[in-house]
Amino acid sequence: TKAAKEARPRQRATPPPQRSPQEALARFEHALIRNPADPNIYARRGKLYAEELGQPELALEDFDQLIALQPNSARGYVLRGRLYAEKLGDPRRALADLAKAVSLDPGNSDAYAARGLVYRGMNELKKALADFTCAIGLDSSDALVFRQRGQIYTELGKAELALADFTRSIKLDPDEVQTYLERARVAQSLGLMDRALEDYNEAVRRDPSSAEVYYERGKFFLQIGKEKLARADLDRALGMQASQGRRG
Repeated sequence: TKAAKEARPRQRATPPPQRSPQEALARFEHALIRNPADPNIYARRGKLYAEELGQPELALEDFDQLIALQPNSARGYVLRGRLYAEKLGDPRRALADLAKAVSLDPGNSDAYAARGLVYRGMNELKKALADFTCAIGLDSSDALVFRQRGQIYTELGKAELALADFTRSIKLDPDEVQTYLERARVAQSLGLMDRALEDYNEAVRRDPSSAEVYYERGKFFLQIGKEKLARADLDRALGMQASQGRRG
């Protein structure tokens, strides 16, 4: 009956099995046999080569093909620019590709964010700041870009602006523990010790298996003269590192 059916507990849908990178690669290769001119397949396979299979040279071939198929699209230039910067160690070519992406699509926030990272790696902090600011102006929902701009402000000695960016990043992505640590350090530099302690405590609460968070909080306790608490955190961090080393 209808009532009996409604009374039965609903069975949870079984999630689809996770495919291995090799299985995903095989699927892309089959898809290219059917659709050899599909740019989306080259984009996705290139990212697979770059991010999961550790084969940046093959990723480069796919992104080259993507650009050949879509020469007026910014997407391929952003992907290839990131690849040059992050996997192939060629910031000059990365900048050229990302500049092309910006010229093709001035509203592409990913292109500005990627170029900002390249400039930061070259220690061109003011150029990095300008690009991260452009990226945020185009898309204010990306927690990572706020965090990256906060890091630039920190390096430029603009602690109040860094604090604001880290706060915005945490609001957008409250699960990223590193942002709490970065905001805590900036709060320390401004003499906001209670606020810094709140962030260190939150980092420990969110990732209690991390030696780093105990080490950072231990250093903070040393700075404010709480040696017993500092020793407890630092001993715990060292013990965790030793345990991880034995397992590794």
